[in-house]
Amino acid sequence: MLIILDFDGVLRSIPWKGLLEGYKALIVYKEKNPDDFFKNLKEFKEWYNKDFMKNLNMIGGFSRDELPIVDKVFHSAYDKYTRIFPWVPELLKKLSEKHELALLSSSSRNSIYGSLGDLRRYFSGPIFGSDDIDKKIKPDPEGIHLIVRKMDADYADAVIIGDSDADVIAGKRAGIKTGVVGWGIYEWEELLSLNPDYKFKNPGKLFLL
Repeated sequence: MLIILDFDGVLRSIPWKGLLEGYKALIVYKEKNPDDFFKNLKEFKEWYNKDFMKNLNMIGGFSRDELPIVDKVFHSAYDKYTRIFPWVPELLKKLSEKHELALLSSSSRNSIYGSLGDLRRYFSGPIFGSDDIDKKIKPDPEGIHLIVRKMDADYADAVIIGDSDADVIAGKRAGIKTGVVGWGIYEWEELLSLNPDYKFKNPGKLFLL
């Protein structure tokens, strides 16, 4: 089986403090005052949208051509707060013994590589960040198509595993199986309502693939 893993919320933590600081950095980059958008973490959670592009639109003034610098500014603040989950090395080792592994994330390639380090050796397939897929991030299925074709894999024998509706929607649009995890920042019941093929309430379930 070809397993396409999302990164943030699946293999790496999504800290609210990191998200807060990342978006503050983007607001400052646009020469605006963060207090005009949110003054504390509670207000930030109310302001925050799980769609990255919608958040950029709420800040205003970004063009698609700026996405590389957007990634750099955001991750320079965000990455200080995030960590690879402690069970990930064992999981990747185990899964790689039975399956082909690839990664598709909306984070930048440099951010992904910086966190994964030598764990990249467990991926026989591509490790794609936002800068690898022509600016079409999930829920657009482009990244999935690129991976499946590069691996010369069967769509019927591929699955994407993520923590958000964007992962499920992208997988369904691409015509592959989908799976959701229950340790990201998105509501479990909301993810289940999307009818994914696999449901991983806790990391232990992933070890059974």
